[in-house]
Amino acid sequence: MEQNKNQQNTALLVMDVQGVTVNRLKDSTPFINSITKAIQTARNSKMPVIYVVIGFRKGYPEVSPNNKSFSLLKNGTQNFDTKEAVKVHASIAPLPGDVIITKIFPRQAEVISSEEWCANNHS
Repeated sequence: MEQNKNQQNTALLVMDVQGVTVNRLKDSTPFINSITKAIQTARNSKMPVIYVVIGFRKGYPEVSPNNKSFSLLKNGTQNFDTKEAVKVHASIAPLPGDVIITKIFPRQAEVISSEEWCANNHS
């Protein structure tokens, strides 16, 4: 009985798997493979998978000039598609039924359905 209660209060939290972070790794394959295995294990166990992604408002007012990674976005000095950069890596992207929480600093996080997230991020 205790195990069932714990399972009801357990979820896999998947964070920092957007292009802007994953693409900074020299070799992202081991990282992606580990996360893929964890996600598959969670789904096979009927455990909820919750993604936390970072979002930005137009003009990036929430980005501090002291943040070396994200200030490149704000200043336009990084040559990449911003919309693509904040998408979850394709091989571990949310599936229908997954929960997506978008962090937009300094505001509170916003929770949307995976269906809404997919519609907004897979053009």
